[in-house]
Amino acid sequence: MKKIFSSLLILSLALSLLSCKNTKTIENAKIENSFFAGDQNTASPGTSPSIPKVSYPDNAVSGEVDEKGVENLITFNNDSISASGSGITTDGATVTITKAGSYLLQGKLENGQLIVDVEDDQKVELVFNGVDIKCSYNAPIYILSAPKKVVIKLYDGSVNLVGDGDSYENLYDDNPSAAIYSKADLEFSGGGALYVYGNYNKGIYGKDDLVIDGGEIYVTSADDGIRGKDSVQISGGKTVINAGADGLRSSNTEDTDKGIISVSGGELYIESKNDGIQAENLVEISGGSIAVISGGGAPESSGTTQGGGMWGGSPWGGGNTQSSSDHGIKAVRQINIRSGSISLDCSGDALHCDDEINIEGTSLFIKAGDDGIHANETLNVNDGYIEISRSYEGYEAKKINVNGANTIIHSSDDGMNAAGGSSGGGGMWGGMGANTGDYLLSINGGVSYVYADGDGIDSNGNIVMTGGTMVVFGPTSSGNGAIDYGDGSCSMTISGGLLLAVGSQGMADCATGDNRQVIFASTGNISANTTVAIADEKNNIILAFSTPKTIQTIVFSAPELEKDGKYSVYSGGSSTGELVNNVYVGGNYSGGTLVTTVVASEAPVTPGPGMNHGGGPGDRPGGGRPR
Repeated sequence: MKKIFSSLLILSLALSLLSCKNTKTIENAKIENSFFAGDQNTASPGTSPSIPKVSYPDNAVSGEVDEKGVENLITFNNDSISASGSGITTDGATVTITKAGSYLLQGKLENGQLIVDVEDDQKVELVFNGVDIKCSYNAPIYILSAPKKVVIKLYDGSVNLVGDGDSYENLYDDNPSAAIYSKADLEFSGGGALYVYGNYNKGIYGKDDLVIDGGEIYVTSADDGIRGKDSVQISGGKTVINAGADGLRSSNTEDTDKGIISVSGGELYIESKNDGIQAENLVEISGGSIAVISGGGAPESSGTTQGGGMWGGSPWGGGNTQSSSDHGIKAVRQINIRSGSISLDCSGDALHCDDEINIEGTSLFIKAGDDGIHANETLNVNDGYIEISRSYEGYEAKKINVNGANTIIHSSDDGMNAAGGSSGGGGMWGGMGANTGDYLLSINGGVSYVYADGDGIDSNGNIVMTGGTMVVFGPTSSGNGAIDYGDGSCSMTISGGLLLAVGSQGMADCATGDNRQVIFASTGNISANTTVAIADEKNNIILAFSTPKTIQTIVFSAPELEKDGKYSVYSGGSSTGELVNNVYVGGNYSGGTLVTTVVASEAPVTPGPGMNHGGGPGDRPGGGRPR
């Protein structure tokens, strides 16, 4: 009986001591995380552009012009045409320009055509000043031949309308397929407005190079809004597209120097059933303001491609002959984003490339039904501000290099995922059977905040961190982890920067230090909206944060960690610091209760199963998603 009593007494004392230890609190401890207050977090979010509401006019409007100085004048008179000058022939409701030069056009043509058929190696300039031209049977404006180029100049203050019917008669060997159809280089300029209604198929189609450097252009089309086969270059003006297929497209697949879309300035707004911007070769953005809604936009719960979203089918007739992808910006070879302000709200991927994406600097705002940014091969994030407020996966590519930028990612699956290629995950096991050396997530700079319901940062191969700041608020489910890397000899190594990765216990992986100390802490369940702090032996708070959801583990590495140093994790209490993306900057921390004490090491012990499947069964089943 005494032995039993003695044992119970010892157990009681042990529990009492344990209870006392775990109720230790910390008061008025200064938060020393200068890493977050430094100059790394300098990229400005800027302003997210949005698609303007457009009021479509009923009638054309002319600007004031002195016709006395006009050498070539074409006037539309409802069902007839009058003209003065040279190089102009008329035939009923059809006018043909046969000579290079400048032409002033005005008036309304109910059902006819303007044709340009010039052999001169000189520029043709069409000055639109209150033009309203419709054609029910073919393209209202058909540029058949112009060896130099054709410039459509929108006269200052003018409003111009061009529209076709929903079917075309076969009048030509190369029958047009757009309301404005050009077989020559085509340029839009000036200070007026142009409204194009492509009821049959496309709105504007240039079979060579197409340039927009001025004016306001509004396009509504059954198929592509604006297509320049060889290239589309936008450097100014305001372009608004509502398209039943792709919004802006360059479609040359035969020449690697063509199939290019370049935006260096101006405003571009697109709402499209399929891809917003699509190039067969290269998309280059170096300025301007861009907003795209594709496929009806991202659903409230990202992760299932909607296949057209709110559009269903084309409401205009003529049909959509393009592929069913509904990405925001898509290219086959490369996407380069160097500057500008971009908003993408997409049913598919926001950025999608079959090869390489480079982000050098931008303000980029993303909502995606699928991946925020997807490259089949390589993604380089070097500078700028990137906010992915909704996605299935935030970043995905075989090789992801995070070299800079301020990034905030919200994902219903993985936040950053080095995996997949075109299949987006390689079937049920996320690349099972592939060479793990093909996959790499490299973190070298920038400030990244990842909020992921799946794996936080994930690689089917290795993860390497040499610098920057990476904050991961990972999953609550046991089938994923805040950190996840590939099988066998794969690992996450950290030699620089600051890493905080919190999440569930079941699939928890840890980083290995390369002359850098790391701590791993099992915390038990710490509920959402709880303040958590990590303190050294002198009660200096190295990091304090607020949990956006329940956590069970903490992986932490920072320059301040000392070899074999003991660090305490506190839960609860409050901070007087500024809360930035769930991390406290500056201030003091008080009232926290001790959860656990751990020792910093280059190779901390990770308790629990910690299975490394490089995506595992939590990845996409059934062979990935259609592109």
